[in-house]
Amino acid sequence: CANAMSRGDTCVVYAGSYNEHVALPAGNAGAYKTLQVNGTDLVYVYDFTVNSHNKIIGFHIQNPSSPFGNDCVSIANTATDIYITNNNFYACGYHAMISPAGSSATNSYVYIQGNTLTYPCTTSTIHDACKAIILDGDHALVENNDISHTDDGIWLNGSHNVIRKNTFHDNYESECVSGGIYSGCHIDFLQSEPATPTKYNLAEGNTVLNSIGPNTHVTIPQANACAGQCSGLIVRFNLAAHLGEAGILDD
Repeated sequence: CANAMSRGDTCVVYAGSYNEHVALPAGNAGAYKTLQVNGTDLVYVYDFTVNSHNKIIGFHIQNPSSPFGNDCVSIANTATDIYITNNNFYACGYHAMISPAGSSATNSYVYIQGNTLTYPCTTSTIHDACKAIILDGDHALVENNDISHTDDGIWLNGSHNVIRKNTFHDNYESECVSGGIYSGCHIDFLQSEPATPTKYNLAEGNTVLNSIGPNTHVTIPQANACAGQCSGLIVRFNLAAHLGEAGILDD
């Protein structure tokens, strides 16, 4: 269906387990290629690679037999105008559950809304710690997502991004595996350690609860990593409780 659909089409997917790595070709501005679950059906798929003008709506994206294989949603380099909405992510992710395809990728206008993300690159019984979302690009909106049992919630490298009304909860350093995939066990809701100038970002109205361990924080912006060329981060109206070290650790 992903290969057969034309620009502007919506493919409605019915209940089932589709053990596939799905690549969705680009649509056009105003003519999205949309993959959408039928009603309240449970539709399981390993992972997606998305391009410009794509929408992914309502899927259970997981690969518990091989959780450290592919990012649950990988965003093609320079892709723009993408909606990742109301999906349930579990036990998948290589760099993160939602991530650009490669460290040099730059995306724009990515809308990540209403998703549940838990246990990236691991399972609820075999713990490790990976990131939930990597934002490498500009003008993204990350909103109303529920994130738990992860390492960093959002890794930020880009400008004019809005991160609001997300819930980051029950993230424990004790779930990190010593010597595991990401053994740093340094849990932050929002970490920005960018290699490029990163400016004019907003984090507001988020809730952070039960980040337990000696190296846990709400936000940790690190402008030293971009030679002091980062500025303009607004952090306001957030609620945080039960943290290991600090709410705002400002480097």
